[in-house]
Amino acid sequence: QASAPATPADPPQAPLPHAPGWSIVAPPRWSSFSPPLTIRLLIEDVVLVKGAEIAIQARFKGGATESLTVPVPLSAWQMRKTSPEILEEMDRLLDDRTVEEIAQIFNERGLLTRVGNSYKPVRIQRIQERYRLKSRYDRLREAGYLTVSETARLLGVSVKTVQERRRRELLNSVRGNDNPEYLYERPDVCVRATQALAKPAR
Repeated sequence: QASAPATPADPPQAPLPHAPGWSIVAPPRWSSFSPPLTIRLLIEDVVLVKGAEIAIQARFKGGATESLTVPVPLSAWQMRKTSPEILEEMDRLLDDRTVEEIAQIFNERGLLTRVGNSYKPVRIQRIQERYRLKSRYDRLREAGYLTVSETARLLGVSVKTVQERRRRELLNSVRGNDNPEYLYERPDVCVRATQALAKPAR
């Protein structure tokens, strides 16, 4: 006598999609039902109240009730908004680093944007402009650094001569941006510092 064909075992029970704090598991006999249909068989009605958080009040078949709160989802612009920690670190780094250098530092640290992208110089530039962070160039200018033209005029030489002295490290200069555009310490400050170091100790 031939035995009856074996019936396939019910698939493992899988939690249905639900809000945090709830755990609804579909019985094996409902495994062919779609999750939305299964939830409709379990829940009589749901009330959502949106405030600082979203309050969810559910009434199940049979009269049982359950309540919980979940955070309000972030809007698209909030998801892309740069975090305060990144802004604070950018503001600090702009004292000593160019935009390209900051992007490199962030990527070396494994930092990502809110949407999971690596930092590129153009992204750093946009963040700086959007949040009105003072550029490295402007910070150096406020600290008294001079342009190449101002330095040439102060020394009574040509711009080319100033650039040549910079390459020979006869003038103190720093990169103001990634062009690169160099800014110079006031030559009279350099001269006074050199003279002070040259004086013999008493």
